[in-house]
Amino acid sequence: MAAAVELITEYDLPPQGFPEAITAGPDGNLWFTEYECIGRIAPAGAIELYDEHNGLSADSGPCGIAAGPDGSIWFTEAFLSRIGRISQAGTIRGEYDLISTGSYPLEIAAGPDGNMWFTEFLGHRIGRITPAGDIKEYDQHNGLSPDCGPAGLTAGPDGNLWFTEKNGNRIGRITTAGEIVEYSTGLSSDGGPTLITAGPDGNLWFTEQAANRIGRITTAGVITEFDERHGLSPNSYPTYIVAGSDGNLWFTEQGGNRIGRITPGGVITEYDQRHGLSPASGPNGIAAGPDGNLWFTEYYGNRIGRITPGGISTPHPPLPTPSSWSARITIGPDRNLWTTRYKANHINRVSTAGISTHYNVGLTPNSWPAFITVGPDGNLWFTEYKADRIGCITTGGIVTEYSTGLTANCGPTYIVAGPDGNLWFTEALANRIGRITPVGTITEYPLDAARDSWPASITVGPDGNLWFIEALGKRIGRITLAGTITEYPLDAAQDNWPISLTAGPDWNLWYIEYASGQMGRITTAGTIREFVMGLHP
Repeated sequence: MAAAVELITEYDLPPQGFPEAITAGPDGNLWFTEYECIGRIAPAGAIELYDEHNGLSADSGPCGIAAGPDGSIWFTEAFLSRIGRISQAGTIRGEYDLISTGSYPLEIAAGPDGNMWFTEFLGHRIGRITPAGDIKEYDQHNGLSPDCGPAGLTAGPDGNLWFTEKNGNRIGRITTAGEIVEYSTGLSSDGGPTLITAGPDGNLWFTEQAANRIGRITTAGVITEFDERHGLSPNSYPTYIVAGSDGNLWFTEQGGNRIGRITPGGVITEYDQRHGLSPASGPNGIAAGPDGNLWFTEYYGNRIGRITPGGISTPHPPLPTPSSWSARITIGPDRNLWTTRYKANHINRVSTAGISTHYNVGLTPNSWPAFITVGPDGNLWFTEYKADRIGCITTGGIVTEYSTGLTANCGPTYIVAGPDGNLWFTEALANRIGRITPVGTITEYPLDAARDSWPASITVGPDGNLWFIEALGKRIGRITLAGTITEYPLDAAQDNWPISLTAGPDWNLWYIEYASGQMGRITTAGTIREFVMGLHP
């Protein structure tokens, strides 16, 4: 059998970015959203990130993104129920509160009327924002069904906006005057239509995550579905979809870890690890780039990927030139602030007077120091995501690294001081929890080998154990000081994706779910309850 042609090139992002959606910008670059920032990647691979330092509100949860008619890039802020706008130079030009709070805006698209249109997943509305920031919302009074959960949105070839109703299991159409029509005939009862785009054939194409199908709807409302009989692998979880420069539709398979292509005639081809895609990367957003290629985000792999539509091998250009990009911050035992600078590859100490000193002597080049915490020995301990090491730095700036006992390519991520006098950390890429003593002895505890759990955030629980999230596995885990692991699954029917965990003042553990817009609580006995953000328990 001939070897598969390598179609895919990947570009690493800093740890814990969770890249979501991606779009082509008017400046010839690709723009994408991450959990706490807006990113830009040039066709040659150079990456820039824009966050709070550029005017973005903290913990806003950027999600959908699209180029606007005013030359700006517009995006949704799901967690804060806002619409944001960023200039091509990377300056946040405005954040606009929606009329309805707790609405969780998801996708956004430029309309034919010169405005931006967006979906409100939890608010069950379609919204419109003018370049001046004026917002209008459309709901049941305009023909939208209750509790429909609008998700994807795109401008159609007929001068209207088309959207998916993930909860209502319908495809909707809204005119620029706000008149809504819904279609469901021909759609599988368990479809769960997700994202939608205009196709090169004059139809609208959409993904059905729950039913594992690709759908097509004409502007007259006739729906056709394509599934495993047309070449789609089982349990692929198709997510974003876009029209490519080759006249086909391209989509991501987050569950199947593949990029898919479907012709207007319904023939599906899939591309995976054989073509250069990393394992467990979780392809998510996808966009047609100005270079004629398809660009996509890797939600779990924390990368931006590029795939050629014609099967031409592409070289792997060097990673972006290192910049400072701070990762995490903690208060040191010396009462200074200590931060990791993953792209600049050093540890930084900042006094309360603002005097900054950086340390990189003893640090492996290109190690990407990520999370940092104070250890029981009075030193600062940190993870090195790319070098697969645990680092220790004294308050005097002396660095020591430890790797003996660590699995190769394990991706150490979060780290916390345990109640047993050791440091505990997660290995996102190796599916393990690690422990390191103050003298550098490392022990690893594997999670279920059959799962790609992607353990991330870890904290000390009120019961004296360590608790952690499994972002890809959609579970909350507990590990005792003796190394016994117990896992608690979240609701598999929901797009929960837990991302951050902390001990609450009520002796429970609390966590955030990125995709669902919910906050969860788990007792030390393992009882889970979820709350929609903005609503009282």
